[in-house]
Amino acid sequence: MIVCRCSLLSASNEQAIRVAICVEIGYNVGTMGDPEPQENSQLPRQPEPQSGAEHVPERQPSVPFPLQQGERVLRIIRRHWWFLWPYTLWLVIVAVAPVVAIALLFDAIGILGDLGWFFWVPALLWVLYWGIRALFNWYRYHNDIWVVTNQRLIDVFRSNPLNKRVSTADLVNIQDMKVERHGVTATVLGYSDLLCSTAGTEGGTFTINGVPQAEELQLLIDRERDRERMRRD
Repeated sequence: MIVCRCSLLSASNEQAIRVAICVEIGYNVGTMGDPEPQENSQLPRQPEPQSGAEHVPERQPSVPFPLQQGERVLRIIRRHWWFLWPYTLWLVIVAVAPVVAIALLFDAIGILGDLGWFFWVPALLWVLYWGIRALFNWYRYHNDIWVVTNQRLIDVFRSNPLNKRVSTADLVNIQDMKVERHGVTATVLGYSDLLCSTAGTEGGTFTINGVPQAEELQLLIDRERDRERMRRD
């Protein structure tokens, strides 16, 4: 009996010791764990990178006239390319073809080398004259524009760097608009005339000649005219 009791006591003591060790370990872990973060040990908050989607003022295209307050350019219109390249090509042919033909003729006769500068100087002046005409044709085409803004319709024309004509009409003064197309060339190439009946414009009509997609331009002017009228009301 004494031996059994000692065994039981030993087993119970061993179990008690194990429980005590587990409690001690748990206590130590609880007290020696990660310390609470201190306020001074916190890292400073890094500023968030600025987004690249910030609003940037829209850059207005360059136009040869001053804009009014709050005015924005919506579209710049030029005539169809048919009004530039065929005539320019014709001027180039007129400038070069006679010189080449006469040079070949004189060379066949055998007098081109004898003429020398008596042929090439007039030929150069001939080419230069028609080249200047072709340059002015290009200049007039690129400086004959119509500009639609959110407030006005502007017609700008410059035949040379020494003159300039600017006509304007307020969108609210545009009364009626119609698109006209005449001839086979206009039908095939798709250019038309847009006629705007206005109040306060000389002649009562603001005409945009030979422009592509005239129907879309008509819709744009009509939409902005109604918007400007609502804004003023």
